[in-house]
Amino acid sequence: MMVLPQVPRLERILLASLVKHPDRWADLNQLVKPSDMGDDANRQLYELLEDMVSNDVPIDLVTVTGRLQGQDTEQLMCLVSDYSDTPPASSLRYYARQIRTVAAARDLYLGARQSVQDLGKHPAEQIDAALETIRETLDIAAGRLRRGETNGPEQVTEYLPRLLAEMESRPTAPDRRVWSGFKSLDLLLEGWQPGHLVLLAARPAMGKSALALNIADHNASAGVPTMFISLEMTRAELTTRLLAARSPLTLSELRNRNLTLEQWDHIEETSEQLHITALPLFIEDRPALILSELMVEVKRLVDTAGVRLVVIDYIQLIRLGGRQQDRYQEVTEVSRALKIAAMEMGITIVALAQLNRGLEARRDKRPGLADLRESGSLEQDADSVMMLYRDSIYNDTTPEVEAEVIIRKNRHGRTGTAHLDWHGSHTLFTEPTEDNYNA
Repeated sequence: MMVLPQVPRLERILLASLVKHPDRWADLNQLVKPSDMGDDANRQLYELLEDMVSNDVPIDLVTVTGRLQGQDTEQLMCLVSDYSDTPPASSLRYYARQIRTVAAARDLYLGARQSVQDLGKHPAEQIDAALETIRETLDIAAGRLRRGETNGPEQVTEYLPRLLAEMESRPTAPDRRVWSGFKSLDLLLEGWQPGHLVLLAARPAMGKSALALNIADHNASAGVPTMFISLEMTRAELTTRLLAARSPLTLSELRNRNLTLEQWDHIEETSEQLHITALPLFIEDRPALILSELMVEVKRLVDTAGVRLVVIDYIQLIRLGGRQQDRYQEVTEVSRALKIAAMEMGITIVALAQLNRGLEARRDKRPGLADLRESGSLEQDADSVMMLYRDSIYNDTTPEVEAEVIIRKNRHGRTGTAHLDWHGSHTLFTEPTEDNYNA
């Protein structure tokens, strides 16, 4: 039989302290709730205190013992005994956090037990349900630990000195931004900060996977540990594209089964460059990856390899697992989870997205934010929305090399259009070599 972790004595001490120091109620009630109490009697007493506060009844030893009189004699005796043995008021936040931590541990115990039950006698068939239980358990436990730690309302004049001190230290503080690697694009974006969710959207065949891989390669080459998660291409396909972007050989030549000695020399030279630099680019290529598994892999590499940029190709292929629901709602939950993950882990996430096919019927097929509206809350959750467009897909008279990255939303910089050159045979985007574009 599983014995759940509990600290009933600590809970009683905290409750007695709330009665003795009612001025600390607002602060401590943000950290600990009745549901954090492992002992039923302690939870009921806490609920009683909440009820008194909500009804403007003052909390002190007289009023509380009066409520307990004739209801719970044992709890009354414990409260009177603990009242004289409470710790200093300055220690109460520490005790509150201890109680909350033990409650989170109970969440993990119960979730682990439920996940085992979900597996049942046929674990291969129930693995998705078990993983979903684990994911929900981790979310509940993490939410419990975070509760009350965010700052409440603060007068701007009190916060201003801290902001000015942070601004003064910026020139010497480490720059944690990551960049696309394209000068014209970065002038608009002004860098992606830790916690940002960036959307790179396009219709099929525009080259969004290639652009995403180029961005990942640029960052890894600059020493930024980067993770590329592909749910539609294999590790072999992605690495071949990486070689094509870095070597004189085209993607078609690299796919040739009978390579010449000269071609092998080029491949070995490019491969050696990657080994020499120890390129910190990590590729995950499981096509059926569900959100909980994805988050586990990302967290592992953030902790072990210091990953700061995660690229996901692409967001509509991610599944929640464990339960079937409306696809719109599923994409909404996934995008929100990615934004929260970026903020909690202090990383930048670039998520690719397919655009609705409705724009194909328009005369001007350059995409806009409206083309995302059937894709959950992607637009709302994203800090930046980039849309890749190549006019040559629709117009034979447009040079194939011309490409546009249209910034439709940017919370921390400007909107506008960056022009790039597209080299399809090498799946490579570069800065324009000459000005062929209209601003």
